[in-house]
Amino acid sequence: MKVVDSKTGLIQSPTIDYTRTITLPIVGEISAGPREDVIDCRSLGETVEVPRTLAPGNDNNYIAFRVNGHSMEPNILHEDIVIIKQSIDWDNANGKVCAVRASDGVTLKKVVLDPANSRIILQPFNMDYDVQIIDPDQGLELILIGNLSLQMRLFKID
Repeated sequence: MKVVDSKTGLIQSPTIDYTRTITLPIVGEISAGPREDVIDCRSLGETVEVPRTLAPGNDNNYIAFRVNGHSMEPNILHEDIVIIKQSIDWDNANGKVCAVRASDGVTLKKVVLDPANSRIILQPFNMDYDVQIIDPDQGLELILIGNLSLQMRLFKID
């Protein structure tokens, strides 16, 4: 019988992350409707555990929100958890569901860029809600928080 040393010496064990999940705090509620201030939920201590394969890369690139509103129904429901991959690249946001911040609040909408008219269109899925068109004449600066990476729906069984 021969004893084999499994350590190759090429990888130092403290640098390897063997966890299969990441835990993200739910930082607040994001409006699925008109832009509103984010209600800070960090003090509640709620977290969501996500498989690492669904959130690749650095854990700090992701932020979790609870959806508050109905403008993204039927796809994204009130109280769903959305994981946003933080990004400031507007070109990558075109046609995607994104978290967007303006001086009057934050919202979750499908982003459509209209470069010909220098406009950003925030489009809800629910037809009962108005499309928000942001153009330079409004004096409103939009900041992209990031793209929707993952949506989670929790079911409560009584």
